[in-house]
Amino acid sequence: MQKDKDVNLQRNKEYWDSEESVGLYANQPHLGLGEAQLFGHCFPSSAQGIRVLDIGCGAGRTTYFLHQMGLNVVGIDISTTLLEHAKKRFPDIVFREGNAENLEFGNEEFDAVLFVANGPDYLFPRSSRTRCLEEICRVLKPGGFFLSSHHNLSALAFGWYKMMRPWKLRMRMANILNGNFLKPDCYISYPKDTGGVPIFYTWPHEFIRGIQNLGFDLVDIAPNSGSLWSCQRAFRTSMFTRLADPWPNYAFKKHSS
Repeated sequence: MQKDKDVNLQRNKEYWDSEESVGLYANQPHLGLGEAQLFGHCFPSSAQGIRVLDIGCGAGRTTYFLHQMGLNVVGIDISTTLLEHAKKRFPDIVFREGNAENLEFGNEEFDAVLFVANGPDYLFPRSSRTRCLEEICRVLKPGGFFLSSHHNLSALAFGWYKMMRPWKLRMRMANILNGNFLKPDCYISYPKDTGGVPIFYTWPHEFIRGIQNLGFDLVDIAPNSGSLWSCQRAFRTSMFTRLADPWPNYAFKKHSS
């Protein structure tokens, strides 16, 4: 098991350090629609100065906006290459190399923790992902926010993806026919994306229950699609987001006691 963890950590690092990764993730800072909604919800203007940990920060895509909002943010990532880009572009922000499974911070040190862009899903095997979530809970203060997203098993059948490539359609159909779609969660690997790193998929209710079992309450769900956002507001339910959004965004709040 330890060998699997070490191999996948190395595979992850190789991919995120690759030219392909740099080309995809070292672009201009931007927020997805769901991320922007949750930032506005969890970090109002009066929240300036609170301490935030941005796990899997890459080249500083989200870290930049947290810093601009006046938050005291630290970004960590396993990719030396992406961190070099981040440090050059944003010298006023603190960036460190770090492993999400072993956060080198004290207990209850942060007011908020982010691991967005489906970050926990790239941790393999399952015990690594669990360890990461436990570490997030440890470093987060009571009453603090945890923001994250995940690969949605439901969306394999019900989701609509822009610019869907044929190989992704084949991947979706294969994982419906082989029974993965009916499982509570599973790991899926497709070599034409992320270098063949196994990716964790789960249903929204399973994802929510897993975080709640660590001592959190669900605060908000935000879709990445304007159409889904309109449905969510019009019908006052996140059902459509849970069914069809490939990567729903969530905000959780750690129990105060």
